[in-house]
Amino acid sequence: MRVLLDTTLESLKAQRDLYIATRDLLIRNDRLSVDQVERLKKRVETTSVKLDGIKAAAKEGWQEEAERLTAIIEKDQGTIAAQLSRRVFIRVCLWNELRIMLHNRENTLVTQAVKIFAREEQEHAENMLRNWVSLGEAVENMPYE
Repeated sequence: MRVLLDTTLESLKAQRDLYIATRDLLIRNDRLSVDQVERLKKRVETTSVKLDGIKAAAKEGWQEEAERLTAIIEKDQGTIAAQLSRRVFIRVCLWNELRIMLHNRENTLVTQAVKIFAREEQEHAENMLRNWVSLGEAVENMPYE
């Protein structure tokens, strides 16, 4: 019985470790997946409005200012594209790690725990059967009176 409790306890500890690893993965995801996409999109829009205003006004030297603003917009759009690609990469990594961690590992742990539990229960039942058979044999030869 002690072995059964120990193996079951170890299986439960392994399950706990699995869920702790999952929690840590999600915390790591929250910490590392922060980006500036929304802020950059607003900045691109604001800069685009400025650029349109400069083009409409067409004051002296507006072309240099327009080129500078266009370069800023292109740089920000490149950064947005890179950060969006990074988001996709992080999600793919997260799903891959979750798939490996949860699906494969959890199924393995549950299967092993059930196999061990079933084997221990079978051995216990066989021991009980042997005890009852030996008790029956011992009582068989006892007198009634």
